[in-house]
Amino acid sequence: MNFLKIFAFLVLFYSATPAQNRHNIVFQDGEALRRLESIIHPLVGLAIDELVDRSPADKIVIEAIKLIEAGLTEICDSLWVTTSDRDTQMNRLRKDRRLDESEALARIQSQPAQSLKVTLADVVIVNNGSYQDVWEQVTDAWQVFFPDEKISTQYPEAAAWLTH
Repeated sequence: MNFLKIFAFLVLFYSATPAQNRHNIVFQDGEALRRLESIIHPLVGLAIDELVDRSPADKIVIEAIKLIEAGLTEICDSLWVTTSDRDTQMNRLRKDRRLDESEALARIQSQPAQSLKVTLADVVIVNNGSYQDVWEQVTDAWQVFFPDEKISTQYPEAAAWLTH
């Protein structure tokens, strides 16, 4: 499938299908999810490669939901994984995404097991609590990798919008 066909498919899919229906299609139909990912993952990989190549930074953080599944761990020096318990996942999906219980469960079950991701990880961040709790885990792990760099353990003000 060439890029133009992929782009046309994505535009039509996203413009003609309401968000809730898109989620129902791909999270309740494993084959539809695999097809969509087979289109998107290579494009995400290309975009990440381009952004990394253009960056003047000596450290780059890639935040990607399907980093492992897309085969992008090969370009990473370390793999950090977040995990949360099933109740926390269900509560967040129901509250933040307004999914009912069956939709939230389908979303969780459509993903590879967290235990697999945890076994591959160099750092595991447990995300069952507040943003501050997560930030403290991130800064602690950062100090292990980069002990000469001091960063604040206080959750950044610039990211405060996430808590509202």
